[in-house]
Amino acid sequence: MADAPEGFQKIGQGDRRLFGPEGLIACGFSADEQEKLAALLERLELPDLPVWFCGEPEARMTLAGIYELAPGHGRGVSSSLTRAIVVSGIAERKLHELMKGYRALGLPRTLWAALTPVSQKWMLAELLFALKKEDEEFGKMKGTNRKLNGDVLDTVLLLALPASGKSEVRRYLAHLPADECRREFHLGPTVQLDDFPYVHMMRRIDEELKKLGAEYVFFQSPEKPFRDTRDWLTLIELVNEDYFDLVANRRPEP
Repeated sequence: MADAPEGFQKIGQGDRRLFGPEGLIACGFSADEQEKLAALLERLELPDLPVWFCGEPEARMTLAGIYELAPGHGRGVSSSLTRAIVVSGIAERKLHELMKGYRALGLPRTLWAALTPVSQKWMLAELLFALKKEDEEFGKMKGTNRKLNGDVLDTVLLLALPASGKSEVRRYLAHLPADECRREFHLGPTVQLDDFPYVHMMRRIDEELKKLGAEYVFFQSPEKPFRDTRDWLTLIELVNEDYFDLVANRRPEP
């Protein structure tokens, strides 16, 4: 089974493995809930998947450091941390099965993250803070009808747009009616990173920029889809930089 390249990749439905050692880091679960999660893994034919259950003592550890602990660490000890599951090393299709199975357990909603070369160096508390802030930003979008710049720019900054095209993308999207953004680019109040047709959006932006006499931002040709050969989730890594600017109120005007 082929491993995913060391870098950000679009999560698919196949047998390619996620980055990192095989296992889960689970935070915010009571002792009883931990057993329900373990039972789910057994039903998904992952009974031997290592799980590290983390609480306050592990919050200041890096993710890489947590993976060095004995598998099963923390089991039976309830955690008061933000509820989250960090996934690594398993087949992409198993991640989808795990997320679907978790929803069927009837447990409180959890935040999800896939381990990356960048996040493995973070302290667990830093990752949980970032996941929580991101979730709060998405929550603010639900049921709102905000002005164009507030709706569209916040949304775009949370999507997979490479940093090299930030200013051009902002200038283009800032003049579009909100209805057109939602209709043409599927931007809306319930943004999920794995639900949106990024390639379609980037191609459309390139087409409009070309009409205005500007050079391509994302695509040079069908044969060379990314102008700087970045892989798919490298784009998401880059937009994370924009995201942290956003939550720190460092967003430049379009």
